[in-house]
Amino acid sequence: MEKPATLFEGLCGHALSLGADSIEVEYKDGCEWVFANTGPAGFGIANYESSSAEAKELRENLYAARKKAPRVVLSGQVYLIKVRIFQSFGEDAFKVRIEPAPKADPSMAPR
Repeated sequence: MEKPATLFEGLCGHALSLGADSIEVEYKDGCEWVFANTGPAGFGIANYESSSAEAKELRENLYAARKKAPRVVLSGQVYLIKVRIFQSFGEDAFKVRIEPAPKADPSMAPR
């Protein structure tokens, strides 16, 4: 049985479906804003009131992914999600890169 996708994974999948290769999450005006980025251009794809369950889940997922980059399946392909934390006006903000996972080396034995 597959584990259910997190809100964070869903946002990454949505960004990929729009042609983006990264997302940013920033706090502004009492909300967590999610932006999909394609090169230098970005556009908003979601926002959650900071006190909501969704915003809390998203922040938990982001902090956990910062410690260990998760491997997730999005649109049938395996990706690594790499999170970097930076400061934006005294608040933690997140830059998330969505990268195709390297292919397994067929000469190596599986773990």
